[in-house]
Amino acid sequence: MQKGFMQKRSQIILRAFLKAALLALLVATVWGCERISLSQSFPSLDRSLPDESSKNVQITEYLNDSVDNVMIAERVERFVDRRILYAYAVKISSYNED
Repeated sequence: MQKGFMQKRSQIILRAFLKAALLALLVATVWGCERISLSQSFPSLDRSLPDESSKNVQITEYLNDSVDNVMIAERVERFVDRRILYAYAVKISSYNED
């Protein structure tokens, strides 16, 4: 008889827990979620920031099949839309005889 009583009691506790969990989920869904606007506006990006920035760069320029010159820079900044490349602390080795 005690086994049946314990089983009924655990079922009552389980049902109460499930009802409380369902109620908590309903409350969180109704009041917890805020509407998000899909049409958000963002400020334009700062044009002074480079699109790419690299350190310790070596650029080798070829003329036909031979090396024309080699540029080694400590830092390179590239602006794609303005088609500008800034290089800092540059060493250029030219292999062109002209």
